[in-house]
Amino acid sequence: MDQAVRITAADAAPHGPSHTVRPAPLFQDEMVRGAFKSFAHRHTFRQEAGGTVMVDDFTYRSSLGLLGALADQLFLERYMRAFLEERARTLKQMAESAGTAQTLTA
Repeated sequence: MDQAVRITAADAAPHGPSHTVRPAPLFQDEMVRGAFKSFAHRHTFRQEAGGTVMVDDFTYRSSLGLLGALADQLFLERYMRAFLEERARTLKQMAESAGTAQTLTA
């Protein structure tokens, strides 16, 4: 299947006199060609007491008109929600593990 994804980040430019790069507070992957009529997945990060919170905003529209809408209701929406929740749990576990935490903050 012919698919393409565009990834964009906000505010990843150098800051301050030493030209350090501040991590982007968000990035978004957006399907420009593929199985969905539209598909955007935005990852937003914010600092809170004790750590960083990542928020996933996911929007999509299925292809195939009414057939796609039926697939959404029957299984696709539930599948995508479970996929993102599992992915978030895995990322959280990786970020909080001793070895990975050093790699992620370096």
